Amino acid sequence: MQKIKIVNAGHNKLNVVKEVKNLTGLGLKESKDIVNIEGIFEISDEHDTESVISAFLEIGAIVEKSI
Repeated sequence: MQKIKIVNAGHNKLNVVKEVKNLTGLGLKESKDIVNIEGIFEISDEHDTESVISAFLEIGAIVEKSI
């Protein structure tokens, strides 16, 4: 598992929540809590971290790998 930190969700938080939901398999409320409160979520190793970061950049969010 790899951890991703949301540094700034940008102006399009709904799309960021949807992306977190798609990557984690969590529900909408849990994904929203990650974006608004927690800021860190885990993705499985099958996802390429760099492509995940690029996907968030495309929707206006700033994310980074977390330790």
